[in-house]
Amino acid sequence: MGMYQGRQQVNRRAPRRDSDGTFKILATGAAVLVIIILIGFTGWFYYMLAKLPKVDRLADYKPPIVTQVLGDDGSLVGEFYLERRTVVPVDKIPRKLIQAFVAAEDSNFFQHKGIDYFGIVRAAVKNLISMRKKEGASTITQQVAKSMLLTPEKSYARKIKEAILASRMEKKLSKDEILYIYLNQIYLGAGAYGVQLAAETYFGKGVDQLNLGEIAMLAGLPKAPNSYSPIKHIDKAKERQNYVLERMVKEGYITEAEAVHARNTVITIRPLKKVNSEQSAYFLEQIRIQLEQTYGEDRLYKEGLKIYTTMNAEMQKAAYEAVLRGLKEVDKRQGFRGPVKYLAESEVDAFCKQIEDGIDGPSLKQGNTYLGVVVKADKGRGDVTVRVGERTGTLSRKNMGWAGKVSLAESFGKPDEKGKGIALGAVLEVSVMTPDVNRAGAVFVLDQTPLAQAAIVAIDPRTGGVKALVGGYDFKKSQFNRAIQAKRNPGSAFKPIIYAA
Repeated sequence: MGMYQGRQQVNRRAPRRDSDGTFKILATGAAVLVIIILIGFTGWFYYMLAKLPKVDRLADYKPPIVTQVLGDDGSLVGEFYLERRTVVPVDKIPRKLIQAFVAAEDSNFFQHKGIDYFGIVRAAVKNLISMRKKEGASTITQQVAKSMLLTPEKSYARKIKEAILASRMEKKLSKDEILYIYLNQIYLGAGAYGVQLAAETYFGKGVDQLNLGEIAMLAGLPKAPNSYSPIKHIDKAKERQNYVLERMVKEGYITEAEAVHARNTVITIRPLKKVNSEQSAYFLEQIRIQLEQTYGEDRLYKEGLKIYTTMNAEMQKAAYEAVLRGLKEVDKRQGFRGPVKYLAESEVDAFCKQIEDGIDGPSLKQGNTYLGVVVKADKGRGDVTVRVGERTGTLSRKNMGWAGKVSLAESFGKPDEKGKGIALGAVLEVSVMTPDVNRAGAVFVLDQTPLAQAAIVAIDPRTGGVKALVGGYDFKKSQFNRAIQAKRNPGSAFKPIIYAA
């Protein structure tokens, strides 16, 4: 019995020796794997350091700026650019504006050396509590590094590079030099890069003329320029403005009384008028082609040239309007071709959102043509209600009289086999006779894109200078310049020969 028990004990101990050996093998393997990973990471890290761009070139910051095209009287008639930007020296930027951006984007900017470790911890805690990425921790220096030296890819490798470059930038550049790059480089919505052009785009004034309310609204844009645009979303812009003012009070840049006054200051939005209008598109495109061939793309789009032309702005406008008016008159005499298309009820909201995103400014512009959806029809009166984006207006029987007798249907779907009737969901081209007020009450006129084309060239016979040039009905739809590129039909050039009998 004793011998039997002894064997049993030996058998019970044997697995222990096996498990100890297995553990040692696994531990050794894990240690080797960790060492390999560390060696690999170290090699990658030093390789990455060697490949990082140099920060020295930022000391000579020369971003792409706008090339201006001037008319015969010196007025601005067009622009060429990669990014719409006007560079302004940091000493010309109001101190309050700098403080507003710092308070909103990087409150420890003047204390940290490129990386805000406290901000990283704070953001991590807030994101952990909310279980989503609610707050970022990139400093202004890191944002400059990403914008100027790195690609916008989202990866841990890029974040490591960004942090290293930010630390290097702080050693090479002063805080004011970093702010100079940041405030001139940053995108602030509506096609505007830099604080100067943003001030002109939203408020119609230079950056040195902004009041505190406007400054705070501008400083609220970097987080989401389109979502907080004062042109399209003034309520959200005001909310963001309040946040910036609160941050400025907390950081000691302004008093509570100054913040209250800024909140109560009436903000007047004066959207910058687009210089490259549709009426000059064909003329400007011909100028662009010649300049690009002569000077190259870099000089044209980056060096801020001034181009003097023979265009007369008033004559160009008159020529453009004459082409549009003449083609529409000819086209309408051919009759109404029917709605652009018909939408199902479930498609209306998505279509209108797409249209809304393409509308500039808070309201529809008088004389402009938009795509609208019929959302209500009154067969008795012959009127329909048309929705353009998030706005609605009336299209009366009188204002579509040129179309003749058009059937109306108070339901969705094509109302007849010919497809010319107007039903709910019908997409129409409508021109604005009376703009909407508070996004309601616009008066529309039925419109239609002509099928024919036309061209006009106006030349000063004394100098040969081209005063106006229009190459077609719509440059966006067809860049073919009929004033220059089109050829006459052969039949028009034949000279008849008459023989005498």
